[in-house]
Amino acid sequence: MNGAALKKTEAAEFNFAELAQEAVDSTDGTAEAATKWMVEHLLENWPIVESNRLTILRIFSMQHVTTRLSARRRERAGSMQNVVPIDGAAFREAVRSNHTRYMSRPIWGGKPIADCTAEEIYASADQYDKQAQTMTREAAWQAAVAKALEKNGGSSAMQAG
Repeated sequence: MNGAALKKTEAAEFNFAELAQEAVDSTDGTAEAATKWMVEHLLENWPIVESNRLTILRIFSMQHVTTRLSARRRERAGSMQNVVPIDGAAFREAVRSNHTRYMSRPIWGGKPIADCTAEEIYASADQYDKQAQTMTREAAWQAAVAKALEKNGGSSAMQAG
């Protein structure tokens, strides 16, 4: 627990991923233990925290927003249990009836949802959730590039700077 990632970098060029990896490697590998380790090391090296406060706030905010969005999606999915019966004959009838158009939609990988197990559908939902998180990060990155472009007066991203 020496915080090598903290010692070998300057505050302005700090890499949180390296410290996170060191935290995982230096503990039992649980999120709770690694987070505790990382927070302790960051508090011992306040200049790094201070010079990266906007990055820390963005990461913190992004994590909480994506967690809430995931929870909302799970809540909405849970409320659908009252709309589409999921047991035996009633489920098969729902597929044949008005719900057919919804139940023929493919899950991640292309298999029609009507032919899937709950486990397959949860795995698909997880993939879509990961994709949504990736798209959220991509949107933030593109907005940052556009803001830098405006700030630097370039007419295209390649000409800015």
